[in-house]
Amino acid sequence: MSGLDESVWTEVATFVSKGRIGLPLAARKRISWWPGDLSDGLLAILEPGSAAWIEPWAIRGEELLRRAEQMIRTAQPATKSSLVLAAMDRYMRVSCETNGRLVFPTNLIAHIDPTDSGKARVIVADGSLKVCSEQEWRAGRSERLVTLEKALAL
Repeated sequence: MSGLDESVWTEVATFVSKGRIGLPLAARKRISWWPGDLSDGLLAILEPGSAAWIEPWAIRGEELLRRAEQMIRTAQPATKSSLVLAAMDRYMRVSCETNGRLVFPTNLIAHIDPTDSGKARVIVADGSLKVCSEQEWRAGRSERLVTLEKALAL
């Protein structure tokens, strides 16, 4: 039922060799910043659970890196290592190939696909891109269905 709202899309994608995941053309058409200048790559902002928001590095990547470096420089010695690890767990750079494939670092794949299923859920809504675990997506399906049923009962 993709015709309900042309700005929304979701589909299962498969990780292929070397951490590549293809973004379907239907998804790419709905991402506000695609194709744009992606020469600096993309920024993955990892969320709790098994999800990450993906955006062009040029939008916030350098700023977040600068702020993290500044925070770490001024941190107490006892907390520096924890802050560095937290930043490494939260922000990752993703490469983008011209054919619409994203190349995820191994740590990002482990976050999104912790069970090694080789699958991820691609979600585009309001021009933004989110990638999450297919299992996490399935786990939330019941809640989404209840929300829909309540809304339709109006």
